[in-house]
Amino acid sequence: MGLMPKPYYPMYKWILCVSLSGLFLSASGQGPQLLSKSQLEAQVKFLRLKDALPQPGYCLHLDLSFHELWELDAAIAALTYTQYLNLSYNNLKTLPAEVGELAHLQYANLSYNYLESLPYAPCQWLFLRQLDLSHNRLHELPFCIGAWQMLEQLDLSHNRLKTLPEGIGDCAALEELDLHYSGLSALPNTLFTLPRLRRLNAATNRLGALPENLGDARMLEELDLSYNVLATLPPSLVLLGQLKRLNLRGNQLKTLPNGIERLVGLQQLDIRNNAFDKEQIERIRALLSATDVLY
Repeated sequence: MGLMPKPYYPMYKWILCVSLSGLFLSASGQGPQLLSKSQLEAQVKFLRLKDALPQPGYCLHLDLSFHELWELDAAIAALTYTQYLNLSYNNLKTLPAEVGELAHLQYANLSYNYLESLPYAPCQWLFLRQLDLSHNRLHELPFCIGAWQMLEQLDLSHNRLKTLPEGIGDCAALEELDLHYSGLSALPNTLFTLPRLRRLNAATNRLGALPENLGDARMLEELDLSYNVLATLPPSLVLLGQLKRLNLRGNQLKTLPNGIERLVGLQQLDIRNNAFDKEQIERIRALLSATDVLY
């Protein structure tokens, strides 16, 4: 596979204006307070590493996207107060251990690179809230991802994973997880013990079965399992009382679990391109009369 084409990079992006308003010191004076994503996006962006390094305390938002980077300078370790890091659309195959020094990092975009694995270092991002690792070549993730106790959104789509580490179950704040087109053939039981998981996209993978404890994800509102190779679903599916959208399109299903009518909040169900006969479809429609069933 050849390298991805690089879009035209306008010269104005290299211009940097430093503003003192970008610095929010904590009461202790030991570093900036953690800001929301909107607040960080409103800060002045540092667009070159060499401009950020002389004044690391001011660099809350570092955008090195579209820089044609083949490697990341280990000097980035000096940016301990950076909270927003964008390294997307580069040629990175590895990350240096020094990225673990970004102790205040909350939002990281590493998408559209060539990463095959992650070192232990990112697991030290204890304040991480959003992480985009999509469109890489990841074969595995380190077990230590369970250290991301504040992580709310994780995008692993378009990778080469086979499964996820059991440690995913320790990411207690995780609400949205995108796994579509990631080569997954199995999901760990711990995934469905996440207490806040609301959206799970596992479409276009190789899933032939789901963990029996699927129903433990009681806060799940949207579940996309389309275009896998599922022939059956766990009986515990009917325990997902908060479920609003369920996409089962493009599998090998002939029936749904008994008690499917218990999903009283289900707004849309997609069962197209399965093995349901006409009788089963009518039964499902009767049981879920308030649901928009696509068949």
